[in-house]
Amino acid sequence: MVQRTSSSAAPQRFPRDLWGLAYLEREGLIGPEAAREIRQSAAEWAAEEVVRRGLLDSQTAQQAFARAARVPVADLGAVEPAAVHLVAESVARHHGVLALSASDRVIRLATSNPLDLDAEQALAFATSRQVEFHYALPGALARRLDEIYRPERHIERLVEGLGSATVETIEEPTFTAVPIDTAVEAPTARLVDATIADAVRERASDIHFEPTDQGLTIRYRVDGVLREVMKVPHPTAAAVVRRVKVMGKMDVSDPLRPHDGRAAARVDLKEWDLRISSVPIARLGEKVVIRLLDSASTNLKLDAIGLWDDERRALECLLDNRDGIVLVTGPTGSGKTSTLYAALDRIRSSGVNVVTVEDPVEYRLPGVNQIQVSEKQGFTFAAALRSVLRQDPDVVLLGEIRDAETAQVAWQAALSGHFVMSTLHTNDAASTVARLADIGVEPYKMAAALKGIVAQRLLRKLCPKCAVASDPERLPPYARPHSRFDRKVEIRESKGCAFCSYTGYRGRFAVAEILTVDGSVAEMISSGASTERLIEAGRRFGMLTLWESGIRRVWTGETSYGEV
Repeated sequence: MVQRTSSSAAPQRFPRDLWGLAYLEREGLIGPEAAREIRQSAAEWAAEEVVRRGLLDSQTAQQAFARAARVPVADLGAVEPAAVHLVAESVARHHGVLALSASDRVIRLATSNPLDLDAEQALAFATSRQVEFHYALPGALARRLDEIYRPERHIERLVEGLGSATVETIEEPTFTAVPIDTAVEAPTARLVDATIADAVRERASDIHFEPTDQGLTIRYRVDGVLREVMKVPHPTAAAVVRRVKVMGKMDVSDPLRPHDGRAAARVDLKEWDLRISSVPIARLGEKVVIRLLDSASTNLKLDAIGLWDDERRALECLLDNRDGIVLVTGPTGSGKTSTLYAALDRIRSSGVNVVTVEDPVEYRLPGVNQIQVSEKQGFTFAAALRSVLRQDPDVVLLGEIRDAETAQVAWQAALSGHFVMSTLHTNDAASTVARLADIGVEPYKMAAALKGIVAQRLLRKLCPKCAVASDPERLPPYARPHSRFDRKVEIRESKGCAFCSYTGYRGRFAVAEILTVDGSVAEMISSGASTERLIEAGRRFGMLTLWESGIRRVWTGETSYGEV
């Protein structure tokens, strides 16, 4: 009797791209022994095994396998959405291909096996186009397929890159969530939460979600400068923007109009206010910006702004007035609102009725009556200010003077015994007078009520870890310290380090140009004097221009000449 034996051993499995392995051996890129080991391994792809063993780097391996198959190298970063729609996900995954671009006659596909003739024929039939294969490494192709067809997997990788964080969204009772794809909702929420937490750790003031041709670019504004942190591919971009808008209770069904919203979040046990705005970008989608507001900033003091002693004393003298108007001017992001809040902190007391009119109310101030305007409902700055004046205020903070009507009401309040503080967008203190005249404030009214103008900018501080001493001779002649400077000259420059994220700067401080409107300056304003004459008059009474206030900070080593 013949005894028959059966073997349960599985048949030998060979890599699917042995054709490329033979080419590498023939060209001398790998040795015969290495080629033999890879052939006998259970690896699915020889290309991945070559890279894993360190025989070739990924770029060299990709180029070599592309030459072996006599096809171009695939550019996985350049994927046309219209071409992707020509190949269903099931077909793309079955054949291991990704559509790169397409015309009416040809479709270009990335693949790791360009010699698969059966796949070529099936794809040509499915797309009704001639197939042109481009080679891509299997691992990179699989990850790109996930980014295109399964964005939640790509989101998971982005979240891992941002690190762990504790973020709790504080929802209002009236909020009703808008349902979205459950497969993408959870990872997208984790990505947005991790981004907010990471931005807080990086001391960012704003998070920008900007649509581009390649997807969604996320940037942080740190110390006044935007810094790119990641790119999100197209399929994930829409989900991220939708999630942020849902957080802000914004209309996700209307992407063609600007929207504003707000939310509250607790990041690592600390509460933050989130101001969210969206605007449509032509043909690309929506741009969303989150402004991060720390509730602890409501305790901001004038000493914490960073003004020099003479600048702070001049500002405090203006705040000692009990009537009239004081203006803080500068572009968006120059710290005007922070300065006004710090001023309110100094002014408010139990015996003073302080009212603010803002759009929006950025911080909640204890003991201060804060009113938020609503342009959509007709409750404008001017209308709100008229209502406030009937409430017997001693001090009024007006968020911004935007038009002639608001300016006229503000001046009426200042001339009738109220102390008004407000902001205006101008370049310097003296040009504020010309700007007010353009708005429609008569020069004699301006001179009668205006007590002072504070033009302000924020400069970045040199990093304390990497800043080193520098020679004053390296400054231009007009920027070098003069003999009248009464402090120790210590000019520095920074190289960049991990502490400052290799920017050379960490933190910011304010510099100011303060024009006090006393009798002589008021007379010049009333007579319609030019901006140049006002500057000359202010300097005679001790006013430093923004340039002079900034350049002396260079001499003391606080910032750099380039920053000023």
